[in-house]
Amino acid sequence: MPKVTTETISVRRLFDWFDQRCLAVPELQREFVWNPQRACALLDSMFKGYPIGSAMIWKTGKENAHYLRHSDMHVLPGFDQSHNKHILFLIDGQQRLSVLYQVRRGETIKNSNGQKIRFGDIYFTLDEEEKQFIYVRRPDPGKHFKVCTIVSDRWRQAFRKLPQYKRNEIKECRDRLLKYRVSLTFIGTRELADVRETFIRINTQGMRITEADRAFSSASRVKPLHRFRQLCATLPLGYDGIDKAIYWTTLVLIRGIEDLGQKAFARLTKQIETTEEGELWFERHEPKVAESVKLACDYLVNRLKVFNFSLLPYENMISLLAVFFYWNNRSQPNRHQQEQLRRWFWHTAVLKRYAGSGYRRNILSDAGLFKRLGRSKRGTYTITERAPASSLLSEDYRRGSALSRAFQLLLAAHRPRYLTNGDEIPLGPVASISNTKELHHIWPRDLLKRRGVAARRYHALCNICYLVAHDNRSFGALAPHKYLDEFRSERHFARAMRSHLIQHKGGSAIWDTRVRRGFKRFIADRSRGIQRAFNGEAGARLFETES
Repeated sequence: MPKVTTETISVRRLFDWFDQRCLAVPELQREFVWNPQRACALLDSMFKGYPIGSAMIWKTGKENAHYLRHSDMHVLPGFDQSHNKHILFLIDGQQRLSVLYQVRRGETIKNSNGQKIRFGDIYFTLDEEEKQFIYVRRPDPGKHFKVCTIVSDRWRQAFRKLPQYKRNEIKECRDRLLKYRVSLTFIGTRELADVRETFIRINTQGMRITEADRAFSSASRVKPLHRFRQLCATLPLGYDGIDKAIYWTTLVLIRGIEDLGQKAFARLTKQIETTEEGELWFERHEPKVAESVKLACDYLVNRLKVFNFSLLPYENMISLLAVFFYWNNRSQPNRHQQEQLRRWFWHTAVLKRYAGSGYRRNILSDAGLFKRLGRSKRGTYTITERAPASSLLSEDYRRGSALSRAFQLLLAAHRPRYLTNGDEIPLGPVASISNTKELHHIWPRDLLKRRGVAARRYHALCNICYLVAHDNRSFGALAPHKYLDEFRSERHFARAMRSHLIQHKGGSAIWDTRVRRGFKRFIADRSRGIQRAFNGEAGARLFETES
């Protein structure tokens, strides 16, 4: 029986461990998948003293060094075999500890989705509204302070020119982070099987564990982790970092299990591991499922134009599309099928159908429809519920909801253009930071804030469009009628404004010189235009009121 002990250590002490390179990532661990928002949320929880969960560590001898991951995908320092007597394998908590390591270094790394994360651009902000951690490319030097500098040994020198009250606030932030106590659970054993069993036993008593990780830990006869990694290696850029849950959910839906999540994963795993029929089913159908997942990702990229995986409204959309391709005999959809898939995609994103209490019902219902649509080439995706017209006015673009992601896809579908010359803004990777596309407040935030407009209104989707970084910075806090005036007489201006779904003719609110009244008119007019654009993409009416 393995020996299980617990203790807490400070983040300061954890930094010493990083320097000693005594922590190791085992081959069975997933890659780093967190994004900047989750990193900021972790720091915020630590700053406020909230628990962040326990990290689980397998303490073992060097005879188990063959379990070390030989990959450059993890973002913790590599284990130093020459100076450490024991190996401390991170079994749970890799994401959190990786954030702490990288925040301290302030480097730029890629997560498993291919998304670049600039840890040096994570800031502690001293805003009059709230002290918080944010990820920002254009910081305000008066209120944004790099976290990597705050936790460094040279922090006093870096902030010596600041007023004393700001240095006091920064010191408090530093102390809260470095003195925060991280909970650790140690498993002492030589056998990996004991680690798996302890991992499952502890985490099913209330500690956080992903349902898919538990399934992968339990199903060993068919080596699902190896198959999953082979699948990911063949997926389009960005999609190669899909969560294991997508793989398992697809298998569950193809198997016809009328449930989702932990119970469904456990049921499928038990069938595969304990019955000959289940194992044979897996061996026969898993290659077809893997191929269907590939086709689903290709369809998202090439047909639905979700080039950036981070903008996919729901990862479960991959599973549902894979169900369709599986039952469609891995063939491309005909015109009728394409229409149903397009309607389903936009309706599901706009109404957030795969979130909240109805997500299980909706996913299982859609899986049944896609099975019929694939097998018989018949079936219609029926829209019985529509989104309130006000949803576009109340949705904060920063929340990263399904609707917010769908809105960014909608903007991209209209091929946004430079205001300077009318050429298309590059939506893919670029070399120059000035050419990086950014989400831009059409009516600048600082302008509206000075006029007493609430944050929930100026951060609404209807006030957002794409601009490149250079243009975004040059407009500053100018009102739209001022920063757009220099382009108004250009031949390309009308086409550029249409590409951003902005009404610009005649008495359009964009030219109103009275800020509060003009902004109110503008978001009402643009909301109706965005509704029409969504309806056009879906080929159906998605909102309650006709636009």
